[in-house]
Amino acid sequence: MWNRILLGLLISSLTVHAGPPRVTPMTESAGLEAIPVKGSPGKLRYLARSISAVALSPDGGRLAVGMMDSGGGGIGASSAKFVAVLIWDVTAAKVVSSIPVDGVPSDVFWMADGTLWATESMNSKIRRIDIEKGAVAESRTLRADEHHRIFGWSSRVILSPEGKRAIVAGFDPSPSLYELPDWKLTGPLTDVEGMGPWDGTWSRDGKSWFASTIKPDVLYRWDIATREVKRLGPGIGPVEGPDGRVWAITEDHLAFGPVEPKQEEKREWYRTDDSKFTLARFSPDGAFVALGREDGNVVVVDAASGAWFTAFFHVGIPGKSDAVSCLLWAPDGSWIAAGRVDGSSDLLRPEVPEQK
Repeated sequence: MWNRILLGLLISSLTVHAGPPRVTPMTESAGLEAIPVKGSPGKLRYLARSISAVALSPDGGRLAVGMMDSGGGGIGASSAKFVAVLIWDVTAAKVVSSIPVDGVPSDVFWMADGTLWATESMNSKIRRIDIEKGAVAESRTLRADEHHRIFGWSSRVILSPEGKRAIVAGFDPSPSLYELPDWKLTGPLTDVEGMGPWDGTWSRDGKSWFASTIKPDVLYRWDIATREVKRLGPGIGPVEGPDGRVWAITEDHLAFGPVEPKQEEKREWYRTDDSKFTLARFSPDGAFVALGREDGNVVVVDAASGAWFTAFFHVGIPGKSDAVSCLLWAPDGSWIAAGRVDGSSDLLRPEVPEQK
């Protein structure tokens, strides 16, 4: 009994604060509503069923929130145009634009020139979005294998640190490298065993790309110059740590740590005993790690010690998956944008102490 009381006091001490709200819901303020399903009188479907991605504009003022919809009209089509991308003003803390797209954007991303793009549903198209007009302004078709039916639902466009290159994963068994802004195909990366990869991250120096496959869950590092690939070991969701090493979630999704630990270290640097991890993101200064979980909660952990700093608890919708699908730190580390499979997205403020 005393253990439960002490645990409750610990959680309270970590999460109680003074000042502005810790959590600002984004999609709840978007005015989303249900509309009739075409050909099904009396039935309704909600416009936002799942958050696929969040992306911050180059000027840091706007967040693009991509929405997947499970009530559409089949592969590559929706029964009606729905709000697929929301634009959230960070300073004003409100939705300033909602953009309908006839399709499912599995990813949204900003180019260095400030233009907003989104991938298309179950095909190899990407679309440039005119934010002022709230409509698609341009479409491009990228390299894809027509038999690779996994693409679209899980495709990702990952921009290099300098913004002049992009790796597109999910349209083909092997990721493709492009030169920007002309989307010139440089070529595919070396193929690997397993499904995917369709997500990943660049090294900070832009020389390597890390990603994981499923079935099996294996981590790889690609050398961008030589296209050579190295198998790092089991795991998912790789990120580059502040020490320059690759960190990732373990195969059982219950722990996070360095993929290639030093002799005195453990692979399970931080472990959860209940809900599984879905992804992890280091803060810009490398001092903290935000860990998203299947129950919709986000845990913020001290990067040096692995100690639990704070947690944001999510109350989901009964019968729906609450898994965290995307996490994004603010450039100054003052907030975290989180999106979930249940269609909710929030700005979370961990109020981390200033680094001395």
